[in-house]
Amino acid sequence: MYWMDYRIEVGEMAPDFRLESTSGGNVRLYDYKNKNVVLLFFFDRHDGRCLDRLETLARDDGQFRDAGVAILPVSVLGVGEGKAIVEKLGLPFG
Repeated sequence: MYWMDYRIEVGEMAPDFRLESTSGGNVRLYDYKNKNVVLLFFFDRHDGRCLDRLETLARDDGQFRDAGVAILPVSVLGVGEGKAIVEKLGLPFG
């Protein structure tokens, strides 16, 4: 695991990254260039606030999709742990 302290301002382009997805394959931020994206970083699967945010975004997923917005949750969890959360909460994204 790498520690990178990188900050961007609203409106700035985020650096590209590629991560393994819980639904299989890889997700690359560059594939969403010039699209509206919500990046949600969460770190503690035991913290109710993180899970609440995921559930709130999941409830509103249809509205985000209708507005052309992709939701990309990003975590330090392993893919297996992330997939368990996606399945447990019934998340439409992962």
